[in-house]
Amino acid sequence: MSLSILMEEKAMITKVRCLSLIIVLAVLIEACGGAAPAATEAPATEAPAATEAPATEAPAATEAPAATEPPTQIPEVQNTVAILIVDNFSQGDKAPIEATPTVEETATEGTSNDSDSICPVVPDGFGEYHGGEMGRTINGIPHGVFVYKEALSQLEDEGFTSTPGMAPLTIPPAPGALKAGFGNGPDWMWRFDEWQKPEVGEIIVASVDTHGLELNSIFTNLEDAIQTFSSGISSDGTALPVKKPDRLVVNMSFGFVPCEPIPYIRPSLKVLSDGLGLGLCTDDGCNNIESLSQLQAHEKFNDYLNNPEGYENVDPVWTAIEPILETRLESYFPGKPDQLNLAKFQTHVTHLVYSPDDLSIDEESFSRFVNENSIDPIDPNNPGWLAQIENDFAQLFDNYSDVIFVGAAGNSGLPYPFIPASLDAVVSVSSIGGTSRTPCKETIATDSNCGEIKMEGYVGNNPTIIGTSFAAPKFSVKVAYHLLLGSNCPVDTYNYSSESGNGPWDNFPYDGCSP
Repeated sequence: MSLSILMEEKAMITKVRCLSLIIVLAVLIEACGGAAPAATEAPATEAPAATEAPATEAPAATEAPAATEPPTQIPEVQNTVAILIVDNFSQGDKAPIEATPTVEETATEGTSNDSDSICPVVPDGFGEYHGGEMGRTINGIPHGVFVYKEALSQLEDEGFTSTPGMAPLTIPPAPGALKAGFGNGPDWMWRFDEWQKPEVGEIIVASVDTHGLELNSIFTNLEDAIQTFSSGISSDGTALPVKKPDRLVVNMSFGFVPCEPIPYIRPSLKVLSDGLGLGLCTDDGCNNIESLSQLQAHEKFNDYLNNPEGYENVDPVWTAIEPILETRLESYFPGKPDQLNLAKFQTHVTHLVYSPDDLSIDEESFSRFVNENSIDPIDPNNPGWLAQIENDFAQLFDNYSDVIFVGAAGNSGLPYPFIPASLDAVVSVSSIGGTSRTPCKETIATDSNCGEIKMEGYVGNNPTIIGTSFAAPKFSVKVAYHLLLGSNCPVDTYNYSSESGNGPWDNFPYDGCSP
């Protein structure tokens, strides 16, 4: 056999072996889930696309950080509710009062009202006839800060988490904790906080400052705040610094009284004068008492004011709450007995304003109080202070029927709340305690007025800073929480409005809604 033939046969055998090897490899690749043809064709047809990918895909990768994803790990929420804390936030930079003014000297300070007839009052009842810091702050700290703080504490208890932004709110507030970060925003917004809970939503807490609980500021700033949070734009054109909420809850930890109370309380002064032998009144109408300063200077009246024990049959409410009030006011005005006495005097005037003329407490007490204060005692053709403030709120409620209003019941030991908490459109909140209050069904704190729902009325664990002011924001948070869940349960369960406006105010414990 020639050499050429041998070489041809060897080449043929090599080709057959290579073909066999290719077939075996193809079978193995097929068995492993691959595709031999694609594997062999990839370098020729797919390689250009692979080399082009960096040119087209890279910009998208570098732009990702600029997308709308938040920098934190907090999940996006779909529902948002805002709680507006309407209160005094603007006097924390002022020193507490050092002088001891009389009621007469200070009666017109800070009370620039349209009619000069209605004055706001903190639920403790003192400060309403003093336009300065008394009654608007506690130990020099704005009253609203304590109320606001309780809303934040309740949110934390409910499992919400604060989002980054505002500095933590402490008592006393740290520098920068109030009136910071708003630029040229509305002057009533001193602070806002955003709190979120996964799978539930977001609750915004925002301050609505009233410039020392001034009447016009309460209504003007509250309405502006509602419009701002409803539209996302404030009246001065400033964009809302937080997400526009779906619903609003308004917390009102204050009440109202007549700025000139003497005409309204003369019948009660007559009852005290005759029942206690005080010699206050020289005629049946007690017309000789013309001013608060005159009443304040009456020696026997002041003796009774500070030592009412034994007079339960004449003035049962004041006899019950005076010892507790004394303890609380001592913590508000430490080492300042004159200011303490002035505060107690003002609190007693509020008690007389809200009590029926005969000072008796029964199921008809509220009806008598309403009738006696709805007509001007000097000119019966004019509405009284109560009718005026009710009308102002009626207009507000009509304009914002979708807003839920929560009010502190007050701390005067009465079986019904202060106004505005007593209004049908407002859920009134009393303080938890063990005292029975006829004709209310459930027990409450000794000095608390009756309300529709009762919550813990204290600031943190401080046993001296107590009252319905701090119970109301806890319930406001409950309402906001349920609105996020699509439920109106707290309001439907506890707001017992009635055509007569006579309650009931039964101080039910919060156990009808979960959470």
